[in-house]
Amino acid sequence: MNILIYSKSSAYLSYRFGGVETSLKLIAQGMARRGHKVTYLTHDPGLVERLKVVEIDRVTVIFYGKFKKTRWRKLRSKFKRVDLQKDCFLELIKSVMGKEKFDLVYTYYDLLALDCFIQVKEYFPYKLVMRMAGLKWVDESLGDSEKKACYEDVFNSVDSINYNTPGLESLCIRSAKQIGLRYLPKHSFVADVGGEVSMVEKLSENSFSRGDTEVIKLLVATRFSTYQKRQDILINALAIAKESIRFKLVLVGDGPRRDAIQDLIVQLGLEDLCEVVPFLAQEDLWSLMRDSDLLCHPCEYEGLSKIIVESMLMGVPVLASDVEPLNDYIDSDETGFLVGNEVKCWADKLVSLYEDRAVLSQVSERAKLYAEQNFDPEKNINDYEKAFSKLILFEKR
Repeated sequence: MNILIYSKSSAYLSYRFGGVETSLKLIAQGMARRGHKVTYLTHDPGLVERLKVVEIDRVTVIFYGKFKKTRWRKLRSKFKRVDLQKDCFLELIKSVMGKEKFDLVYTYYDLLALDCFIQVKEYFPYKLVMRMAGLKWVDESLGDSEKKACYEDVFNSVDSINYNTPGLESLCIRSAKQIGLRYLPKHSFVADVGGEVSMVEKLSENSFSRGDTEVIKLLVATRFSTYQKRQDILINALAIAKESIRFKLVLVGDGPRRDAIQDLIVQLGLEDLCEVVPFLAQEDLWSLMRDSDLLCHPCEYEGLSKIIVESMLMGVPVLASDVEPLNDYIDSDETGFLVGNEVKCWADKLVSLYEDRAVLSQVSERAKLYAEQNFDPEKNINDYEKAFSKLILFEKR
């Protein structure tokens, strides 16, 4: 197979990236190790020249720099900025496609990129697979009929949708129905590549579980978004639980709600117990995780979270919201801890875990075993190889 993978941000760079970029990189590397020809197209904001091509772990990585806008000066009165970006991106992928005969393109649900890849299929026949790992499209569609129509068109035009958990597939179908979005994908499959098993150092029993300290170190590492993420629930719960437990909380991330969360921390008098730090490089984040006793992940919904997978692999117990699709792979009190999205529920669970620290070690061991069995990229890449092959073979019949 000849495969093109695209993401604007990339785990091949030191710039900010998330779980989806990590997954795409792992898929690219895994397919390349299987002998498939893999090209990864991504944006390097620091690149001066138009394109830079390098070979990394058998993957041909094409970095593109800033688009030249001088040629569009006369058209700025007629076109919006996004239209200029779209025209430039169309020109870019036509150029890349013209040099290679790709069998399949794999990307995430970026509207601009997907729309361009759909248009280019008219000239270069290939299968277009879209990764579905969240529900940001639901929030963006509410109150914006134009954007909803764009998502509807894209979701029903791609050749296949890759859900990263079974629960997310059913959640997408229900959510689309609730907002009145016609959701009729041509094809779909469930698969995810997992975590960077070889890179994640396993933990020995931490100091809190051993009883060497009375302070439990809590960590939250996720975006401060105006949708989905609920750091506010945890902060309010800790304001209640602080009378019963000794803790230190570190919140890692960036996003539009960061200032509001910091204000809430001050309002509740927790500024000496809570620290908010910006996005960290992967190695720095893993180092912080290794020093933590419990990863907290409050949210309204979540796909297959990379931070949760990596925590499980490390042996850092996870306390998360009892929501779909998290409960697809966290079995409460077995491979992690799940709790309802109410402040009192979170407060009660934190106190319970503080008082029964032995359970943290027990869950840690079971979570590591589960993660090693289910989130190993070397094993899970089989699912992608089979799904991609079926799509391509079906086209050639």
